[in-house]
Amino acid sequence: DRDASVLAASDNFDASGVTLDRQYLLDHADSSEEGFFRVDSDGAKGDLLVGFAKTGTRKGHDISDWSVSIILPESVAFSPIGKLSWLLSLLLFSAVVVAFVVAYRLSSNLAEPIQALSDYSREIGRNLDIKPADVRGSQEIMLLAKSFNRMVEDLRHSRMRLMRADKLAAAGEMAAKLAHEVRTPLGIIRSSAQVLERHHDLSEQGSELVSFMILECDRLNRLVTGLLENTKTREPDFDFRSINDIINKIVAVISPELADKSITISTDLVANEELIRSDIELLTQALRNLIINAYHVLSVGGTIQIRTVLTSEDLCIHVEDD
Repeated sequence: DRDASVLAASDNFDASGVTLDRQYLLDHADSSEEGFFRVDSDGAKGDLLVGFAKTGTRKGHDISDWSVSIILPESVAFSPIGKLSWLLSLLLFSAVVVAFVVAYRLSSNLAEPIQALSDYSREIGRNLDIKPADVRGSQEIMLLAKSFNRMVEDLRHSRMRLMRADKLAAAGEMAAKLAHEVRTPLGIIRSSAQVLERHHDLSEQGSELVSFMILECDRLNRLVTGLLENTKTREPDFDFRSINDIINKIVAVISPELADKSITISTDLVANEELIRSDIELLTQALRNLIINAYHVLSVGGTIQIRTVLTSEDLCIHVEDD
C-alpha cells in the first residue's frame, strides 16, 4: 500500500527469495498510475522487470490506496520474443529452401530443355541426319522443340530435292551434249534417205520404208531440238523491234509445215508499225509453240489467226484457232 507494506504476495514470489526495495516500488507507483521498470538483481534469475498498476480506494471498503506489481525475470519476460525470433528465422530459412527448390525446378523445366535444344542445334550444323531431339519440359518448350524438329525435317527434304536437282542438272547437261552429237549423224541419215527416195527403181515397199525413215528422223530432230532448247539458259537480249515483221516472218516460215493438214494461217495486225522491246528469238519461239499447239488439235482444213490489239498501255498478241 502507500505505506510500502505488502498486503499480499503470490506463493512463487515468496518461494523465489527475491528481495525488493519496497519504497522504490512505491515511488514508481506514486509517480504514475501504471508502467514498468527494470531492477538490477544479483539473483540466479538475473535482472527483473516490474510492471505495476495503481488502484484507488474502493467505495465501501476501509482500505487505503494500494498498487499491484508483477515481477518477472527478463529471461522469462523475453522468452516469447526469443521463441518468435527463432520461429521467424525458421520461416526465413524455410522460405530460402523453398525458393531454392522452386528455382531449381524452374531451371530444370526451362534452362535444361533450352540448353538441350541449343546443343541439338549445334549438332544439326555438323550432321543433319542425327536423331530428332526428344526434349521434355513445359508445354511451350515442347512446342518449340516440335517446331524445331519439323524445321529440321524440312531441311532434310530440301537437301534431298537439291541433290535430285543436281543429279537432274548433270543428267540434263550430259543429255544436251549427247543430243548435240546426235544431230549430225541424224542429218546424214535423213539426207541419205532423201537420196534413196529419189531412186526410181525402188519398190513400193522400199519407198514406204524410206519415207518412214525421213519421218522418224524429223521426229527425232524435233525431240533433240526441244531438249537442247530446254537445257539452254541465257539472258534475254532486249531490243526494240517491229512486232509486224516478227509475226510475218513466223507465218512465212511455218506455213509450209501446216500444208499437210491444209491448215491456213492468217494475220490481222494493227496498221501502225509498233515497236516493242523484246528478245526476237524467245518471242519467235513462244509464238511458234502456240501455233504448233493449234496445229496438233486442229482437224484437216482448220484455220489459225494471229492478230494484234493496241490498247492505251499494252500491245496484245492473240493466237486463235477455230
